[in-house]
Amino acid sequence: MKKSAINQNNQAMPAFPKIAYLLKGYPRLSETFILQEILGLERRGIPLHLFSIIDPKEDIVHPSVRQVQSHVCYLHSDDARYMQTTFEQSQLWLLKRHPLRLLRVWLYVSFKRRHLLTFQRLLEAGRLAQLLVEQDVQWLHAHFAHGPTSVADFVHLLTGIPFSFSAHAKDIYQSSPDLLIRKIQRARFVTTCSDASRRYMLNLLKDLPDAGRQQSKIHLVYHGVDTQRFSPSPAQSYRLASGETPLILSIGRFVEKKGYQYLITACKTLVERNIPFRCAIYGSGPLKHDLRQQIESLGLEEYVQLHGERTQEDLPAIYRTATMFVLPCCVASDGDRDGMPNVLLEAMATGLPVVSTDVGGVPELVEHDLNGLLAPEKDPLALANALERLLGDASLRASFSAGARRHILEHFDAEQNLNDLMTCFAQYMHQSQPDVKRLASLPQEEPVSLVNQ
Repeated sequence: MKKSAINQNNQAMPAFPKIAYLLKGYPRLSETFILQEILGLERRGIPLHLFSIIDPKEDIVHPSVRQVQSHVCYLHSDDARYMQTTFEQSQLWLLKRHPLRLLRVWLYVSFKRRHLLTFQRLLEAGRLAQLLVEQDVQWLHAHFAHGPTSVADFVHLLTGIPFSFSAHAKDIYQSSPDLLIRKIQRARFVTTCSDASRRYMLNLLKDLPDAGRQQSKIHLVYHGVDTQRFSPSPAQSYRLASGETPLILSIGRFVEKKGYQYLITACKTLVERNIPFRCAIYGSGPLKHDLRQQIESLGLEEYVQLHGERTQEDLPAIYRTATMFVLPCCVASDGDRDGMPNVLLEAMATGLPVVSTDVGGVPELVEHDLNGLLAPEKDPLALANALERLLGDASLRASFSAGARRHILEHFDAEQNLNDLMTCFAQYMHQSQPDVKRLASLPQEEPVSLVNQ
């Protein structure tokens, strides 16, 4: 007898069919929210099948990846000849099983979306479609609205398997609005991790004839944080001992949208004001060399240090060494931006007073002058002023510390937000149950909707 999943309130959830999770690259050190989600669903008894477009082959992997029970299947491999053969076999399989669907989709791509990457996504979708049907997977969920959701959309067009997706930040704002709208129209539901992103997508849909129905698909589901792992130290104090140098901490990828160039400039201002501090920045990325050069050119080697990446197991202890946390997010030149940075969630759960900027979903998390400080993006002087204010006021740090922890517990606990995601799955799978059952009786050759394409 199949067990029902149980939520944290001990209420029985309906039994779920097999769900496939499609990711661009897995596992990734920076995508702890996806790993946390997978582990949480597995703990609740949800049968998952993991698929990843590529293997990122990162040097550092979170140890908790080993706790994932589901096997991961990669749509690409290093063997180019094998991949060509695999993709060809999948297209032949589709030709026998769904010839009209396959023809319609190829014609659509050939005439409306003639990009090399689109053809690649279609081949990946053919491979995934065959695997899903062979494994009797009845629902597909993609993370990120660009590549993975394009593949999921094609799988749906080729087979009729229903899909949903989670949209985040870069993938939303760097997607073609018209293409994003079409993906939302064909998806059963969409989740996003910040209200700013949700409102952006709602606005995209407002002029559609069925705007209300399409907008009702968009659900706010915060990532959440493990509030037991990331918790304050019992001995944590924001009144520094005599002679103790405050530590400003930041953790993130060395990319433009994190705004580290502005933090380094702000640190120079603090030095010029004779304010004692140290700044430690943990991460890696393409801007590492540029940031190191900036530190050296400003003569900040004594004050600002760059450190390498760390796993989730290492981070709680690192947070507890800090006086405050800063993440000067900004909108990058290509439109990339953060939605709801996990490191801010972790820092606030640990009880750190934080300084950030009013970008993306950050103001939903950091409430200015209540549980942290917000500065305008790309403004190193305003950032320096905010840091100076916190460095000079132990009472304010203590107040923000308590407020940050309380805000996380009330709104961003991982277990509660995972329940919200499960509610979406349960609701829409129940609505789609006749379609899911119909997929079991094959072959099927029903018209595929490419309206408004």
